[in-house]
Amino acid sequence: MTHSRLPVVAALATLAVLATSTMAFAANAIVVQDSYVYKSRSTSSAKVNFVEEDDEVTVTKCQGSYCFLKISGPDGWIRKNRLAPLDEEGDPRPDVPFSFGITIGPGGPSVSIGIGDAPVAPSGPSGGPRACFFQHINYGGSSFCVAAGDSISNLSSIGWNDTISSARLYGGAAVQVCRHAGFGSPCTTWNSNKSSIGSYNDQISAVDVY
Repeated sequence: MTHSRLPVVAALATLAVLATSTMAFAANAIVVQDSYVYKSRSTSSAKVNFVEEDDEVTVTKCQGSYCFLKISGPDGWIRKNRLAPLDEEGDPRPDVPFSFGITIGPGGPSVSIGIGDAPVAPSGPSGGPRACFFQHINYGGSSFCVAAGDSISNLSSIGWNDTISSARLYGGAAVQVCRHAGFGSPCTTWNSNKSSIGSYNDQISAVDVY
């Protein structure tokens, strides 16, 4: 009986360490756009709170394109691209993607807290007709490119669902973007650069470049 309880005790101890690490290694961030806070990691879930641009918030974890906030009132989830890190002097860095992570490896829980990386060069094709999509308006933040003749029917497959805020077109390329995976309507076509994509901001789930 005593020996059979050891794995359970060890598992509970690991969870306790992880919980402690999560709370101890929270990260501060700044809100870059007025946003609802959701009960779960989906904009279709219940809205439990609201944060305003320039609010400073505490992030305890991020999963996919959402982060969990500890704030005044009900806590909840917000899209990661609505957050920006703070530099060493406490000033906001909206040009830098926010990052925060906790992983469990062979040696137990480890915590990685970052304030993101500098905006990266677009991934994907770097020459020829193509469309490049950016995390923030005015071509800021992380990005990726798709060559003319290629398409992505579900941006969740590369972690970019409902994340695009601007786009650049090169070499005479055009692009059709759709709000739903599988090119479900509504869709629209762009033939020129879009520093801001209006009602399609953070609403694109499929792209077809031609």
